[in-house]
Amino acid sequence: MKSVIIPYSKDLIEEVYNHLVFKGKDYLNNIVVFPGRRPAHFLRKYISHKLKSAAIPPEIFSIDEFISSLNTKVTRKLEPIDAVAILYKINQGISNYGQPFGKSGMSPDEFFQLGQRIFDDIEELYIECVEPLKIRDIGYISGIDIPQKSVEFLQTIFTFYSQFYKICKESGYSTRSIQYRDAADTLSDISINRPIIFAGFFALSKSENVIFKGLSSTDNVTFIFQQGSGIDEILKEFNIEPLNVLPENKPQYHFYKSPDTHGQVFALSSLLNSDRGTIYQAPTDDINSVIVLPSTDTLFALYNHVLTHMGEDNYNISMGYPLIRTPLYSFINSLIEVITSSNEDRIYVPDYLKFVLHPYTKNIYFYGSLQATKGRADITRIIFHRISDWFTRNRAKMFVSLNDLENDKNLIEDIIKYLDTDITSDDIKNHLKAIHDQTIRKFITFINTQDFANKTIEILTYIYDHSTAKVHPFFYPFSEAFISSLNIISNSLFGELSFHHVSGYFNLFKKFINTRRIPFEGTPLKGIQTLGVLETRNLKFKNVYVLDMNEGVIPHSNDNSLIPLRVKKALGLPIYKDNVRLIEYYLDILFKGAEKVHLFYVENSKTEPSRFIERLLWERQKEAGRIEIPESIESIQYNIELTTQLPKPIIKTKEVVDFLRDFSYSPTALDTYLRCEQQFYYHYVLGLKEREEMSGNIERMDIGSLVHAGLKEYFTPFVGKKLTPQSIELDSVDEIIDKIFNVLYGYDLSGAVYLLKHQIIYQLRRFLEFYQIPKLCNSHYIIGLEKPYKAHWNGFNLNGKIDRIDRCNGRINIIDYKTSSRETYLNIRFIGLEPLKTDNINQSNRHIITDNIKSIQLIFYTILYSTALNIDVDGIDCMFLLLGKSGINNSNDTIEKALFIDKGQREYYKTLTEIMLFLLREITDINIPFRSETMSCTNCVYTNICGV
Repeated sequence: MKSVIIPYSKDLIEEVYNHLVFKGKDYLNNIVVFPGRRPAHFLRKYISHKLKSAAIPPEIFSIDEFISSLNTKVTRKLEPIDAVAILYKINQGISNYGQPFGKSGMSPDEFFQLGQRIFDDIEELYIECVEPLKIRDIGYISGIDIPQKSVEFLQTIFTFYSQFYKICKESGYSTRSIQYRDAADTLSDISINRPIIFAGFFALSKSENVIFKGLSSTDNVTFIFQQGSGIDEILKEFNIEPLNVLPENKPQYHFYKSPDTHGQVFALSSLLNSDRGTIYQAPTDDINSVIVLPSTDTLFALYNHVLTHMGEDNYNISMGYPLIRTPLYSFINSLIEVITSSNEDRIYVPDYLKFVLHPYTKNIYFYGSLQATKGRADITRIIFHRISDWFTRNRAKMFVSLNDLENDKNLIEDIIKYLDTDITSDDIKNHLKAIHDQTIRKFITFINTQDFANKTIEILTYIYDHSTAKVHPFFYPFSEAFISSLNIISNSLFGELSFHHVSGYFNLFKKFINTRRIPFEGTPLKGIQTLGVLETRNLKFKNVYVLDMNEGVIPHSNDNSLIPLRVKKALGLPIYKDNVRLIEYYLDILFKGAEKVHLFYVENSKTEPSRFIERLLWERQKEAGRIEIPESIESIQYNIELTTQLPKPIIKTKEVVDFLRDFSYSPTALDTYLRCEQQFYYHYVLGLKEREEMSGNIERMDIGSLVHAGLKEYFTPFVGKKLTPQSIELDSVDEIIDKIFNVLYGYDLSGAVYLLKHQIIYQLRRFLEFYQIPKLCNSHYIIGLEKPYKAHWNGFNLNGKIDRIDRCNGRINIIDYKTSSRETYLNIRFIGLEPLKTDNINQSNRHIITDNIKSIQLIFYTILYSTALNIDVDGIDCMFLLLGKSGINNSNDTIEKALFIDKGQREYYKTLTEIMLFLLREITDINIPFRSETMSCTNCVYTNICGV
């Protein structure tokens, strides 16, 4: 065996090349083995660059690939899902005694994650050559005190461990650890008669140790090690003297702290732009710079804000990205939610809308009977957005069958109104049916897991062939990775498994996909490299940029092992500290082999710098002999303007004023104007409204609608009749609210809807018993419920719908229901209006109106009703009833908020009338712009437009 140790300054790829044996341009006689796959690309590129022409490269392996090549047995290498399937069968046979994982009758989807962890642990045990009996008897062997629970746990691990590999041997299966053990056990039978180079290895398993030591006696084997932190311990095992050589050139370290991830990315972008001349001298050939991402969370922020601006030839990505974070997963998951939330043959509308409004679904090509409409995705978008608006307007339909949806003539007619082509109702019906057939209906039933996987592939293929999805960024690699994963499920030992409920298939799928990553291969090599930490192994770069240098990210803090730490130590298994040593070694080589190292990290109340950052700073401080060091930390900060500026006034045009003079004003419109003039402009003049969506949650407006509907239904039989205490039956409330909720939400209520129904029943019963009955007078009649009125008053059009109008002992009572309990947003501060009783209202005292009136609704109703029916206002009372108040009882009437509560306040009627007329004239005055001076921006939907 020949062994070589290279210092930090040397390039491992160059050193490997120097040990190759070749004839002309033929290097094929050599075998080169690296820890990972990435260095192979760099070695091939180096050979080509060295020869300035094409060449026949050596046979290059990662260590896993090399071990597999030594395996001469014909075996099926198990995927992790196959291993979990075997472990699941073993688990079914384990008795409840000594079963630390819960009941032995777990379903496959329940067992899946646990099975993965068990498989990882027993694979580590096997590759580390731990005998099964040692696991069971570790307490006696090592002399450590193990709690009884842990003893039972180890007994179970022993059962899994011994039975799993016995089954694999009998069935002709292999795993990674089985291949390593087989290679170590049959090393004497392996004949290597070609030059072979093992380059850049550090942490070795027990099996690897046996293999390497066995090969060390072979003359044509060369081991090349890299100087780095902790390598001396590895060299001692091979009786190799360590290399005590200091780095020739110390890298320049630069540290950057940011309050969040995006701050790091923006700082990196700025840094790359300033260094572009040195980094990109030859864009496609220069691979001397690397961006290292310890966390995949930052990948797409980096891609969107940095890499895409460089051009495709100026960067490379080589790392895995979780499939569960891709838009394709969100598409499948939204389809799953449609099925799991369905009720028999009816689908839950909010989940259905979420699915059809997904970018992949709503961009399916439309194929109608007209040639002009074929292959148009915009028509599908219109159809599904109209369906969304339809259900938003018809909130009663929370569940609907697909057949009813496809055959709803009113819905289809509503869609046709918004299409600019002669599309027929049959075209829309057939298009909806085709989409439902190819997506939702495919997911209703499955024969077995294989059938589920195959149907999911069919859906993805349909989306690829019949939508714009294929032109979306990364859709092809995402779909390729998904189909590959689904094929693994289909061909796995779980393939023939059937679940009693479709949710079992979905749960199994989600847990499996959570383990899968999409590989960005990163070839051909070009431009700046974007790699994960382990992808940088054995590679040398001049410029190194590392993001997310935070504790818990690098080194990663998660340890999913089920085996207790004390037991792992006793068994000689790698522990967390060994993983830290591994990362430290490769970072040490990467940093000390570079010229410039830029380290970025997030520092806030939740995160702190990585221990590697702290160690580097400590070393710099020791060398400098002071706390302040030359490589100071640059703090990345945002310039945030926290002061709020009022938006500029909006000038009225003649067209706007003409529109406002013909406009029919409601009390809500005037209250909006009183609150914010620009909000009034955006809503009522421009017609801009927030898009309503069916969220499935109970909104405040829904509660108001339910209460108003209940009260109207209850009091309708009494319209025009005398209302007496004997005529009010409390039990009727239950029947009415039940009926309303059954129509809106179905008969099987649960959760928030169930509680809301009973809360409304309880509150309305209290309203009738403790307020309505005591308030009845000798001659009490209801003369109107939710009746609309229109009037022309002082040149302005008024309109409004009044919740309830009573006549009590000859006086008219106008009632407006409020489901809130808050009075503040309805108040009129009469004492503050005192100056306006004597002064003319003008722009100089205009602020008095805004300061003292929160709602003009009641005076508006009084004027509207008296004008519409031409009656005297002196006989009209107007009030809010605050039904949301908790104090409805027999002794007070706190739910009333009347316009005037005494004679003194009634004297302000003329002033309020003048205020309302002043506001209407102000709205239609071309010389007075729409202003925003009240700063009532809470919950305003127009803040992005006005700039507040």
